[in-house]
Amino acid sequence: MVDEAHRLADHAADLYGVTVTGPRLGRAGAAADAAAKAAGMRTDWSRRLRGRYEELAADLHPGPVVPGGRAHATLAAALTPLGNDLRTMLATLKDLGDPDDEATALLAARRRLRALARDLERLAAPPANGPDDPAPAAADLAVWVEAGRGGARVVRSALVEPGPVLEEVLWSRAPAAVACSATLAVAGDLAVATRTLGVADPATLVAASPFDFRGNALLYVPRAVPQPSSDGFQAAAERELVSLVDASRGRALVLCTSWRAVESFAAALAHLPYELLVQGDDVPGRLAARFRDEVASVLVATRTFFEGFDVPGESLSLLVLDRLPFPRPDDPLLSERGRRVEAAGASRFSEVWLPAAAVSLQQALGRLVRSETDRGVMAVLDRRLADAGYRASLLGSLPPAPLTRSIDDVRAFFAV
Repeated sequence: MVDEAHRLADHAADLYGVTVTGPRLGRAGAAADAAAKAAGMRTDWSRRLRGRYEELAADLHPGPVVPGGRAHATLAAALTPLGNDLRTMLATLKDLGDPDDEATALLAARRRLRALARDLERLAAPPANGPDDPAPAAADLAVWVEAGRGGARVVRSALVEPGPVLEEVLWSRAPAAVACSATLAVAGDLAVATRTLGVADPATLVAASPFDFRGNALLYVPRAVPQPSSDGFQAAAERELVSLVDASRGRALVLCTSWRAVESFAAALAHLPYELLVQGDDVPGRLAARFRDEVASVLVATRTFFEGFDVPGESLSLLVLDRLPFPRPDDPLLSERGRRVEAAGASRFSEVWLPAAAVSLQQALGRLVRSETDRGVMAVLDRRLADAGYRASLLGSLPPAPLTRSIDDVRAFFAV
């Protein structure tokens, strides 16, 4: 049985991908240094390997790396010398002996260096898969460069379509399997989920929630807040948020799709007579405990709190989401998936971006009603949820709470 199956494809994509950073090379070098020291040899591979990576990777520009393109040639030029260094280190360690005990530092260092050398090769010039090679072919991977802390470069790859791998390593090997999640369906349909998970012809069931959303919850989308792309969106959203929190007498979780929104909303709420908790001021666990214990409090947070945040009862009576949680338009993995969807004649928005937003929206609004007696208001300050042409897919993915566009209905709900 696979619980929280909406995460499975992303986990598989990451598992079969590669991440290379300066610290990773430094750790591999440190393991080799320790093995060499145990054999009576002094080395400085950790510092040299990390420094060489940072020097060679400095010219890599953040963004996707298309196989055969200029960015790929630059990446190969940066990573190939590092692979050569690793092979030199492996040859040196081989000359130190061949111990029988597989738990020794020498064998551990060799394994780490070999894995890193293989990953560098896959990123720089991935080979075609042979019959005994379990790694995905180069064509199955999306590769990109990120800017890490202090401008350091991080090179990543991920499996674009994890479905075939999941079919091979999981579904085809189990006599029967159950994959379940509260957020797998998009508008009551599991077609996207079954394709993403690589399942052919599954028996499916979309069950209704056991909670009384029609009687105990309200979905509010304001009319007065302009489109998120408008210059006036943030100021109008802040005014709406203040009115909502005042109507709920605190007891609110405000989820934001950016850190900038967290700071802006926190400043707008600072004058209200409720304890204000802001992500970043304390660790998430203590913030959650304080929010749970202090009923008349407001917690402003990011996507970190979209999942796993469980506060049943009166402390969470209002949940506010600033915008529809569409993925970043420059997300390298989703961009590559979208490109392939369009090449097959379908819509990247309908097949990739919209389902991802629907799942995230369900996860975020699912924080509100956590028990049979919970009641509250789900407010989405993004009018596209009620006005856009694709609204049916998103609204059809949510619990059946009545939709209102009037703040007076919200005040009446909390007056009961």
